[in-house]
Amino acid sequence: MGAPRLRAAAAALGLLLCAGLGRAGPAGSGGHGEPGQLSDDAAGRPCPAVCHCLGDLLDCSRRRLVRLPDPLPAWVARLDLSHNRLSSIQTSSLSHLQNLREVKLNNNELETIPSLGPVSANIRQLSL
Repeated sequence: MGAPRLRAAAAALGLLLCAGLGRAGPAGSGGHGEPGQLSDDAAGRPCPAVCHCLGDLLDCSRRRLVRLPDPLPAWVARLDLSHNRLSSIQTSSLSHLQNLREVKLNNNELETIPSLGPVSANIRQLSL
């Protein structure tokens, strides 16, 4: 295989890997956008545009969020909201997340320890 062909094959493989990780696409996609907008992750599931989705993880960390993305997709099992500016969490915002087992809320501006409601029975890890 010649050098130009090898480079083209390597570039195609790189694009394929990036697309599989949810990082490829037109400018403005790949997990960034306005609150309330949804894009699709690599598996075709809805993902809030301000977050990154990978497997069962919804990573909304370090986004300077003052409120939760709405809606949070029901498939989420791990939710990372760390390093934001959240001051409160409404129980109703999480009530539909039946698979939720890990929540990271550390490094926010929480005024009280949030009540996670009925889903708290499934939580295995909570970071405050």
